[in-house]
Amino acid sequence: PKSIKKVAIIDNWIPHETSKFDRMLNIIFSKYIESISCLSTNVAKQIEADFKGPVWSGFHPINTNLYPILDQQRARIKLNWEAGVSYVLFFGLIRRYKGLELLIRAFDEAPLKDQNIKLYVAGECYEDKNKYTQIVKSLNLQEHVILDFKFKNILDIQQLFSATDIVAQTYHNATQSGVTPIAYQYQKPLLVSDVEGLKTPVISDQTGLVVKKESKSIAEGICEILDKKNLNKFSNNIKKTSPKYNWSSFSKQWVNFISKV
Repeated sequence: PKSIKKVAIIDNWIPHETSKFDRMLNIIFSKYIESISCLSTNVAKQIEADFKGPVWSGFHPINTNLYPILDQQRARIKLNWEAGVSYVLFFGLIRRYKGLELLIRAFDEAPLKDQNIKLYVAGECYEDKNKYTQIVKSLNLQEHVILDFKFKNILDIQQLFSATDIVAQTYHNATQSGVTPIAYQYQKPLLVSDVEGLKTPVISDQTGLVVKKESKSIAEGICEILDKKNLNKFSNNIKKTSPKYNWSSFSKQWVNFISKV
């Protein structure tokens, strides 16, 4: 009925794996919607190219239903991680656009290759696993890169994010990421590639570093962010800025948006 207000909440307007029908289907869909809300300014810009109604850019809220932070050493014991080693976590579904190969190759670059730092990759692989196992093998990085392609549940998330030192997102492209708010929830600094959908909160909140999409820059960035002073600074900034990304703030702003359309 025309009396019912129709508001869409959009995660991605343009799929990561595109097809020739995407834009046509979006335009058809938008004809039945009065307004659209999404989770980032990047997605909002994409929507506004096809949709002339009101658009709210919003943000990706922090999932506060996750298990609480564990003591880092306790979490590492549970995971059998080594003491005295710095860990970089790459978390989430492994897909081509996420640039995991760049991150792995960074561990063969100076100054990172000579440091006591390891990469832990955690998440189901949605492409050929051999692509990554072969990179690790060819660069002789078996002692520095752990590939764990199993599904991760909420308990795994608690342990992994509590145990790690930083979270890396070396994506080739992105709209926004659900990994970012998880890192915020566990107060872990972020190293992200220089793409619009990732760098905006990191820059505005000063919660990590933005690097070029190349292995050398990633290697240098990891070493820089793991400096103790930087780790403490970025972690403290996460604590300060996290409240503005809670669900209460999101719902208030969303209700305010739909009440005016």
